[in-house]
Amino acid sequence: YGLGSALAGDTSSNLAELYLNLALFMRPDFDIARSLLGGAYETQNRWADAVAAYDRIGKSSPLYLNARIQTAMALDKLDREDEAVRVLRRVARENPERIEPLVALGDIHRAKEKYAEAALEYERAIVLAGEPAERDWTLYYARGICFERLGEWAKAEKDLKLALELSGEHPLVLNYLGYSWIEQHHRLDEALAMIEKAVEQRPNDGFIVDSLGWARYRLGEYDLAVKYLERAVELQPGDPTINEHLGDAFWKVGRRIEARYQWSHALSLEPEAGREDILRTKLDFGLEAGEKAEQEAKAPSQAGS
Repeated sequence: YGLGSALAGDTSSNLAELYLNLALFMRPDFDIARSLLGGAYETQNRWADAVAAYDRIGKSSPLYLNARIQTAMALDKLDREDEAVRVLRRVARENPERIEPLVALGDIHRAKEKYAEAALEYERAIVLAGEPAERDWTLYYARGICFERLGEWAKAEKDLKLALELSGEHPLVLNYLGYSWIEQHHRLDEALAMIEKAVEQRPNDGFIVDSLGWARYRLGEYDLAVKYLERAVELQPGDPTINEHLGDAFWKVGRRIEARYQWSHALSLEPEAGREDILRTKLDFGLEAGEKAEQEAKAPSQAGS
């Protein structure tokens, strides 16, 4: 087990798996080794093997709750979402005092962009957790993201501000709140300072560097925007939003061919629903036409709110 534990983070070989299975051969009830084996399978994206490992941890084990949650997350990776949800619902009923199954349910729904369902699960976890404490910042952060995606900004901002306070200004919260303000053209200077602080803490996080570039873009500092957005694309080349942002910045500094290349690349990366038409408009008619199309797309929802 000691050798397997030491090698568990090495994804270049299956030695950890070998030693952990030897440990389990010697002691079949060694649940710590079985849980670590499941985690080793997860690092190799062997989700079915992970499920099989976790399933052998019995109810009497103190690791049972975590094993069931990890089973559900692995099932979700196998596109067996309904089964994953059933596992978590069952374990939540069996452990009504624990927030972990509710958080896992929220995480699964949020990953599938089912933000209303996710917010409801986070709400249940928050009620169960009681008075807000430092350890709960992720609950408010996650629910704030859901509210923001649902267009309920007043609720989102309240949750994100509380998460910022509880977390001691965690870079993820600094980035999300700052970026949201930038997208709304609101409190730009404060938002920029928040994102700069986040970048200081995580200089190699492409999403946070993208936020800094986008803040510069919103402030009209297009040359600086290009600098940061090029760095963001280097760090996170497969993200459609970051590539689209760089295309916009290229257009503003007169690099039109490169702008269209970035928009085309963003389009190939399966952007969020609704972005495809805007990207095609930019490709065909330029940035200004794309911005107009985006405003027109937002107008009905703004009128409804």
